[in-house]
Amino acid sequence: MSSQDTGSCPLTVDVPWQLLASPRPGAQTLVLALHGMGQPPAVLREMLAPALDLPCHWLFPRAPWPYEIRKADRMRIGHAWYQYDGDQAALRQSMDIAVRHLLGLAGEVGARVAARRLVVAGFSQGGYLAGYLAPMHPQVFSAAACIGGRIKHEFLAESPTAAHAMPLLQLHGGRDPAVKPEAARDAVEKTRALGFSNVSYHEDPQAGHEISVPMAQHLRTWLESML
Repeated sequence: MSSQDTGSCPLTVDVPWQLLASPRPGAQTLVLALHGMGQPPAVLREMLAPALDLPCHWLFPRAPWPYEIRKADRMRIGHAWYQYDGDQAALRQSMDIAVRHLLGLAGEVGARVAARRLVVAGFSQGGYLAGYLAPMHPQVFSAAACIGGRIKHEFLAESPTAAHAMPLLQLHGGRDPAVKPEAARDAVEKTRALGFSNVSYHEDPQAGHEISVPMAQHLRTWLESML
């Protein structure tokens, strides 16, 4: 009779990032900007253009998980922050892998630019992650903006009490077909019910699943209030 062993071993991959340093001397805020699933970071940078001249440093990392995006005429490789098949426990485990990676990255780049304040803002899948990352780590992040995703309130029941005063912003398109605005509004209310006292919601009634110019301008105003 033969025996069979199974096991696992870690795989290390290089994940690129781009730092947009503030042109203004003395900037002390680093904004970690998380793109949507399959979306290159450059697209998020373009959508956030109305906010990029603030006295902040902007860090645009690429998500770690590659996957094929197939279309009728071509195929390309996109990247995701986490993997999701409907299993909530597996989702949280997958998100936690990205969280560990981003904590290390934000710490490294934050030290490089001498940042005293870290904020995370994400779009779509990146928005889901942003609304989980910061409240679970208030010792690292001071605020979070979830754009076109929704705050994953189901995972925040065990968040540190120190996070309850953290500014959280939900930005959404009123015509978003991917993440319904009703779901985003409901998540805001349920996050408030958990004890989070500084959760705001802003909706662009004309926007779909995007960061419209009015949404980017609102993000700018929200960030500016913390500088």
